[in-house]
Amino acid sequence: SLREGLNNIIVRGNNFGNIFEIGLQVFVDTVKPRIKKVDPKRNQFTNGTFKVVYSESDLQSVRLYWKGNDSNFTEVILSNCESGENKECSITTDLNAYNNEDIAYFFKLNDKINEANSRIIERVNVDTIKPIIEVNSPEDGLVYGNRVMFSINISESATLSYINEAGILNLCRSCSTYNRIITLPEGSHDITLIAEDKAHNIDSVDLSFEVLD
Repeated sequence: SLREGLNNIIVRGNNFGNIFEIGLQVFVDTVKPRIKKVDPKRNQFTNGTFKVVYSESDLQSVRLYWKGNDSNFTEVILSNCESGENKECSITTDLNAYNNEDIAYFFKLNDKINEANSRIIERVNVDTIKPIIEVNSPEDGLVYGNRVMFSINISESATLSYINEAGILNLCRSCSTYNRIITLPEGSHDITLIAEDKAHNIDSVDLSFEVLD
């Protein structure tokens, strides 16, 4: 029997005592691509980004198929997807026309011989609108004592965090307002406020201010 992968075989013949040989290469692949995970899941949100995790040693193509409630499936070909174990490939497609609507989607993966389809994921909510951050305090360029009032509004429910030289601090989850005093050390502070909604749309605001102890 032939093994998986490329096989070199020789065919011999005898024509009235004249022996001849022909060398052939035969590629055997009985294993379909394995789709291990797709994202987003049913009843989750997307801003147009879709991901698939898979294992396939001889990947030839990855395709995304998606549709709205009143349309046929649209095919999108993903590029630069690698062969191998537990690989991830993603694509972002324009879904602005379907904002606040549900869509369905699935992935199709092909090697040279076989194909594999993920199951159809339905009721994925499209959200292409990013949250908007409104900062009441602290204000850019001002000087504060070490107890600084953070007063922030967000246009929708989101996760709010900020980044400074020490790293990332999560302020609140699933919130649209944040009002709290944060104690900061003396010196210059350069921070970036980040709001991320459930569809991973992001808004950010950069602030610089001074703290005097």
